[in-house]
Amino acid sequence: ERAAEVTVVMPTIAARYGKRYPAWSSKVRVLYNGFDPEDLPSAPPTQDGPFRITYTGSFYPHTPPSTLLAALESLKAAGTVSADRVRVEFLGRPETTVQAEIERRGLQDLVHLRGFRPLKEAVEAASRADLLYLLIPAHFGEALSDKMFTYLATGNPILAEVPEGECKAFLSEWADRVSFVAPGDVDGMRAAIADSIRRGRVPAALSPKTAAFRG
Repeated sequence: ERAAEVTVVMPTIAARYGKRYPAWSSKVRVLYNGFDPEDLPSAPPTQDGPFRITYTGSFYPHTPPSTLLAALESLKAAGTVSADRVRVEFLGRPETTVQAEIERRGLQDLVHLRGFRPLKEAVEAASRADLLYLLIPAHFGEALSDKMFTYLATGNPILAEVPEGECKAFLSEWADRVSFVAPGDVDGMRAAIADSIRRGRVPAALSPKTAAFRG
């Protein structure tokens, strides 16, 4: 009530507060999370070796990367992916259920859990990636993951397993190279990964809107 302005990080939150407090709706401003350019490598990192699919952040028992892992299992069985051609890295909170699923699907040679890493190291890993995996479960419809902004800043292609809603709309506006997969769509995930591998390694390139934001 006493604030001159109130900042929120998503338009849906702004709309919700505006509906709940209509007399103060004009005070609400959307200020997105962002990224610090100083966290990014000063020069483009060397990209060599296997095609890298990278995820920075934590998984939890109720948000496992099962769609991605099921697709990789199928692609491995078909001979489309192998340890000498593809490397998947998860950087973040160790989760025993995710490790167990990796082992159950026979993906230990492809998928590597690197645990918590310092921010600078995680950003460097994202910058080296050929494909950045983003997961927003279906029950998180109103969510803009913090990592999404770092992903945009790298200019690398994004594999977004996200529901219809705010995150998908934001990425459609701010990113040029995004492959969208509906949560739980293993066939769609398999096709998106196979297409990315087929295209191969591409140079990082910011979308015009992200480039303008970075200045």
